[in-house]
Amino acid sequence: MGFLMSFIKIKDYPQHRQVCLTMPHSFRKGFATQLENAGQQHNISARLMGHELGDQTFGGYSDGVMFERLVKAISHINWKNI
Repeated sequence: MGFLMSFIKIKDYPQHRQVCLTMPHSFRKGFATQLENAGQQHNISARLMGHELGDQTFGGYSDGVMFERLVKAISHINWKNI
């Protein structure tokens, strides 16, 4: 997983820190597909992908997902299939 560290971007906001992946489109597509097939919640997948949450509940009021939940979601990825 060391090579992935070059793709990880951390955004610091006043209320929370957001971790997202910045990488080529084909890699992002495979990553998103595996998150969906693993049954990850949309808000967790969106935050990992660096997407803004458009709904008022999570996008407007939430301080973000706990780091441990993001790590758990990433653990479902089979990096050899991306």
